[in-house]
Amino acid sequence: MGNGFVVTTEPRGGRREVHCRTVVLASGDMDAPNYLDIPGEDLPHVSHYFHDVHDFFRQRLLVVGGRNSAAETALRCWRAGADVTLSYRRAEFDPRIVKHWILPDLETQIELGTIKFLPSTVPVAITPELVRLQRIDAHSRPAGEVLEQPADFVLLLTGFRHDMTLFERAGVTLQGDSRTPCYDPATMETDVPGLYVAGTAAAGQRQEKYSLFVENTHVHVGRIVQALTGHWPDKLGTVPSRRYELPVEAIQAN
Repeated sequence: MGNGFVVTTEPRGGRREVHCRTVVLASGDMDAPNYLDIPGEDLPHVSHYFHDVHDFFRQRLLVVGGRNSAAETALRCWRAGADVTLSYRRAEFDPRIVKHWILPDLETQIELGTIKFLPSTVPVAITPELVRLQRIDAHSRPAGEVLEQPADFVLLLTGFRHDMTLFERAGVTLQGDSRTPCYDPATMETDVPGLYVAGTAAAGQRQEKYSLFVENTHVHVGRIVQALTGHWPDKLGTVPSRRYELPVEAIQAN
């Protein structure tokens, strides 16, 4: 439109069009998993998504990954009664990436042996009974033996990528290999006037080094509201647990 946008949706009730002057794209960054392209990745006991801890009660579970999703999933499933093994391609976890309230707990369970840790390993094949894990060096080159890890279930928590098609169709300039949208960080407005971006979608298709998380992007809302109204919102969030300007102690008190 010459003076705004037409947003077309296709819900179950049929195709709809909404005419508006401003659009905020807060579409996240988890459209599709990062596939490993290894044999057995499509087996029924293998998933890139974690759903319910009770699925793994008294089952041998292999979790692949070493960031927040993998770390938290390993802990939750172990506490729900799973026999958990964690495979990670690096030798150790990065404390700058794994959240500070998760990492000490995970490292403690690994030290105690309640969660088995296989560092510097990557899956190369999955069968109905086991996963073959290749040991690698610091440069991700094969180094040493191939381990055979028995597993009843496999969770490949190796990250996700965002589909930037909607940004592209709207005319937003996408930059670099990560296809990061061009926007003004002070207002979150893209180079398409009236079209804003909020949340982890601002990082583009994929974050090689994670800098935008759910926890640190709430401020985007304030920037957008201020750009549209001239005033910073009185509060971000409507209930105490979602009042993101409050200190942790104040949230816990509620």
